[in-house]
Amino acid sequence: MKRTLSIIFAILIVGSMFALDFDWDGEFRSRSAMYNNVNGDPGGHTDNRFRLGLNTELHPNLNLRALLEISHMWGDWYAPAGGNINVDAKEVYIDMMVDAIKSRARVGHQPWADHRGLVMDDTFSGVSLMHDFSEQMNFKAAFGKYLENDPEDRHDDMQGFLFSFNHEADFSLGADAYFTWMRIPMGAKNSMFKYVSLAPYLNMRLNPIVLDATVIFQLNDNGYDFMENKVETETAFGVAVNVSGDMEPLEWNADLFFIGENDLFSLSNYYHNNLYLLGIGEHHDGLGLYTFATTADNYLALTGQAKFALTEKVKFFGAAGFVNGAGFEINGGMEYQLIPDLMGVALYGARAFMDEDATDKDPYAMGATLKLEF
Repeated sequence: MKRTLSIIFAILIVGSMFALDFDWDGEFRSRSAMYNNVNGDPGGHTDNRFRLGLNTELHPNLNLRALLEISHMWGDWYAPAGGNINVDAKEVYIDMMVDAIKSRARVGHQPWADHRGLVMDDTFSGVSLMHDFSEQMNFKAAFGKYLENDPEDRHDDMQGFLFSFNHEADFSLGADAYFTWMRIPMGAKNSMFKYVSLAPYLNMRLNPIVLDATVIFQLNDNGYDFMENKVETETAFGVAVNVSGDMEPLEWNADLFFIGENDLFSLSNYYHNNLYLLGIGEHHDGLGLYTFATTADNYLALTGQAKFALTEKVKFFGAAGFVNGAGFEINGGMEYQLIPDLMGVALYGARAFMDEDATDKDPYAMGATLKLEF
């Protein structure tokens, strides 16, 4: 651990010495939660996460970005005296201006997120090209390597192309697309699994209401028939609609998410639906026992959330949501700004009432999250 921290500090010192411009950003988060598992057994844990981002301008046309994450769960590996803390590089890439085509290129481990995080909201290793047609319109294209098993075997890898087009205005339009492929091992080395996604969206700002809608179409290879020596392909379809309003001191939003009979393929999705147990919650994203789970043929989630600002520092929030074939959840809590625009704490609780075909154990969760952002 000491050696790792020494390397981090060395990077900071060297980066500041040779940079034309140098700054950093970061986040510290500590969260604690009590909950039960799928068998109804009670449990809980506390974890920390510290992220430090380094932004270095080495040349007017060349920037270096590194985002380091230090995280651990309290009591990991019976270590009351400390140690066993994970240090990861979440982002490490260079960003350079290519004057010949008036575009920016990135090489390295970098972030990528589609409009609602239906397929990907994470980082990947690869190369990307970004071009701004105007202040409102931009296009991005990338190639990413998602999985490298044996470097000497090209039949066990996963990679793909990523595309994004965005036009930002009061009436915004855009689309995200993915073409992913993976070689099939076990005697079918001349074939590939292919996953194709297209997700157009629109966003309308009708002050004080915002309407956001995304439709996703997919063509996915999800099986291999060794008897007929061919790949089995199926189509998938989904719709995500969100309506929100900011009417001070009240904020609200309603969300609908539908997936057809076949599941959507995702690389690393991160779709928020205001639920903690039947989805991904705002103040804790690791409690979802039944995220996107259903016993029905189709997935349908209907949720609503409201947040009321009692003062500049205090907000109360609550949400309720239904997922067919899974159950119904209610949750609520409060947010308090310890230092406005810098550090805050949130308290929350959630309870789900599960469909009898899903489980006879109703999950619950309650916890607190402290977050510092700079």
